[in-house]
Amino acid sequence: MERIDDSCLLLFDRASAEHSGPAITSTIKGLCESVEYFATTFGINAMPAIDAIGGRSELTRRLQHESVLHLSDDLNRTGRSIKTWTLVVTDLLPQGILIALQTGSGTKIDAAYHQPAAYWLAMSVLAEYRPGVLFSREWPRSGRDGFAMGPVVYELRRMVDTGRVPAIGAVTGLRMQEFGDETEETLYRQGQAARLEAKWFGQRGALARQKTAPHMLHGRAPYAGNNPAPPGTATATVVPGAFDDGGPEQWPDVSLKPGEARYLYVDTPSYRPRPVLVRSTRSQVFLSDGSPAPDQAGLVVWFLAHLGTRDENGQVWDQVRCARHLADSGYSTEALRNLHRPDAVWTINYTSKATLRYSTRNLCRSILDHLDEYATGTFTLAMPGGHGETGTIRGVFPPSGFWLAPGRPAEIRDYLAEVGNAPSGPAHVFAGLPVELNGGAASLEASARRGPPQYHFVQADGHRIRSRHAPIPPVQHDFLIQLLAQGFTANLALPRLAPPDSPVPELDATAREAHRQVAALEAVQEGRLDRLDLDDLQEHTTRAALSRRYHDGELELVRLRTVADLAQKALDVALAPNPTGVHHERLIDLLGALADPRSAVARDLMGEGLTLTAVHEVLQEPDHVPRHRVEVTVRLAIHDGHDTWELVSTGTYEGGPAAKVLPRLTAAVNDLRRGVGLQDSLGADWHRWLGQIRTALGPGGRTTRVHLIDDPRLQRLVMAVMHPTSPEIGADPHHPRLAGPAVSGAGLTALAKRLAEPPALIRQIAAVHGAPPPGHKWLQDAARVVGDAYVAVADTGRADLVQMGKRGAVHQLLRGRFGPEWQRVDQELVLARCAGCGGTARVALRLREAAGSVCLSCRTDRYGVLWPPDYDRYAHPHRRFP
Repeated sequence: MERIDDSCLLLFDRASAEHSGPAITSTIKGLCESVEYFATTFGINAMPAIDAIGGRSELTRRLQHESVLHLSDDLNRTGRSIKTWTLVVTDLLPQGILIALQTGSGTKIDAAYHQPAAYWLAMSVLAEYRPGVLFSREWPRSGRDGFAMGPVVYELRRMVDTGRVPAIGAVTGLRMQEFGDETEETLYRQGQAARLEAKWFGQRGALARQKTAPHMLHGRAPYAGNNPAPPGTATATVVPGAFDDGGPEQWPDVSLKPGEARYLYVDTPSYRPRPVLVRSTRSQVFLSDGSPAPDQAGLVVWFLAHLGTRDENGQVWDQVRCARHLADSGYSTEALRNLHRPDAVWTINYTSKATLRYSTRNLCRSILDHLDEYATGTFTLAMPGGHGETGTIRGVFPPSGFWLAPGRPAEIRDYLAEVGNAPSGPAHVFAGLPVELNGGAASLEASARRGPPQYHFVQADGHRIRSRHAPIPPVQHDFLIQLLAQGFTANLALPRLAPPDSPVPELDATAREAHRQVAALEAVQEGRLDRLDLDDLQEHTTRAALSRRYHDGELELVRLRTVADLAQKALDVALAPNPTGVHHERLIDLLGALADPRSAVARDLMGEGLTLTAVHEVLQEPDHVPRHRVEVTVRLAIHDGHDTWELVSTGTYEGGPAAKVLPRLTAAVNDLRRGVGLQDSLGADWHRWLGQIRTALGPGGRTTRVHLIDDPRLQRLVMAVMHPTSPEIGADPHHPRLAGPAVSGAGLTALAKRLAEPPALIRQIAAVHGAPPPGHKWLQDAARVVGDAYVAVADTGRADLVQMGKRGAVHQLLRGRFGPEWQRVDQELVLARCAGCGGTARVALRLREAAGSVCLSCRTDRYGVLWPPDYDRYAHPHRRFP
């Protein structure tokens, strides 16, 4: 077998299902099986090279996100397209390995009479890379039709004609061999067998749908599916008379054997069949002790009614409590019974917290995964065939008439979203939408743990995009809706999108040249055929050579006609109008559908017509938390069938940690107005907020002492006098002004009246806090001289100078803040009597807001302001005299 230096090994696999998780998994699994078999049989292991580029997970990611979608018109279904997803991995070509993967139909034929999967393999892989060895799990996967393998065979023939004899083999069905006539016959036979197998699968699924009733009556319906029944329902094969009520005459015949039929029924005592007339079932009617089996439908109804609610004691019925109740009540499902035994029931694993959480979550999920079906009573069940065929049965309800109350689905989803375990449902409108973020590619990932959904910016590998400091703040769903609404209500003329650069001249020239080559070769072939018919062509060698040339010409003619058809089809597509986006007649439908965050209608209408562009920047400010600003531009294409216009709307939002600063700052200032200190409102790190608090309080905030006041009453009054509420927050919303200028003049009297406080106290506060002392202290420095002096004169109002003790104490007392209350008479100090009651027993407070000392009898200061005994905690220290 001849080989050349640039030949390579082609590893090919495909799955017949459309692009989905199971199809991608099946394709990658088949590829790995081929690699393992090839390594075991021929000693060449390609897996290390595949592992070097990321291995199985990387191939899965590429097939999921980087595969190319090919659309072609279905020959047998007008107006429908055949979808084929393809991926060619060329990273390993330097090591001589080429990987080709596909998903999509392998049986449908397009309008050009090609099977897209096989035609792509021939034209885009074999013709371009010309591999020397071809290997697959099984070659019928490249096209489930013997005739569809024609393009593959023709390309392999061309390689043989050029002197490159490829080798081809498979894990099953084709031993490794040089390509030749035997190989062609094998590929044809295997393709035809695969076609009959696919046809049988389709007929089997169609027959199962025909034998399944569309509606349930008397709690049961004929069912020919092969999937286990959902929780609360069961299946059984019975003989006539097994159910109490007969079925309607229009029910299909689901007889598997004469006198037998298979039914899906609601698993509750009143709807169950008679045990003696049941031929086979995995659902019990009676337990081993003769007691009735648990009402499985009733348990499902109980679960849907209690999850997330509170009992009479106020305790929440969370998933753990609900799962325990179901397990204790004998909850079971047909899937569990099929896996184990007919009497199997769900159990809770208490080994550890992790196993407890895992087992309870799985039990609850068995019901929650069907939440939409329970809400509507419409069950979608898988049918045989292996290609995703499904059947629908409506009216599946328990005897009570409903599985759950009308408002319960939303309540359950809200509760599960709050605890972070919401069941999967329809995708959010903007989920998965591609975004151009700062010039790079990204997409939106939906998150709805609490409240309305929001979308995070994620990379192709699924990781959220981060800035230097933190993840980029998510964009809110309502923000995107507002952008679209803003674009519709702007009353601006929409710009018309210029058509893309038209390739019509080049395509027209290509098509003309292809048709010319076909016409020329047809004329040559007609001449060869005429010469073969001549009687005077006697030489055997001449006739044989002419016959070979005619045969080769026919093959070349097939190829040229194919090329001409493709060129003409491409030209027709280029000439046809190709509008994108939303048709203008569907705009009302789109606006109405946008009210639902999970609207499939909105996703389908916008399709590829909606594009997003985002620009993210981080704003740095000294001594402030970085702010994240994102500018989003929404572009929606709108067409009338021919021309396309573009709706453009731009908006900006901010987020990140800095977004929480303003609400927290405002709350802290409001708490000060209520007498709540910063440490109580902001926590242990309140001092880190002090700079922003001072800025928010305006010019007076730079010297304020309000944060040092630990008396709620005085703190409220100081805030009201020195930092009243500001009617305007200023021009910069990120640095708001939360307080206005201090109250002065006649405003102090009005404020005292409004607060029901003594005007003298309000004026004293304005005087004291309007001119703060050095150090910005709130309390006076503690002075034992002052405290001792007031204790000494408490009885007589007089004190001997000798009793003052400390040298210079008298001078300190007379020159200090309390000096106006004292007089020196000879060798004594005399205290002025109280203006209110005439008493001499006083207490000197360190409070600057108090005017002089406070009388212990009437509790008033010099200005008559009342100071209750609680304020004695602020007294100057003193020692008791004997």
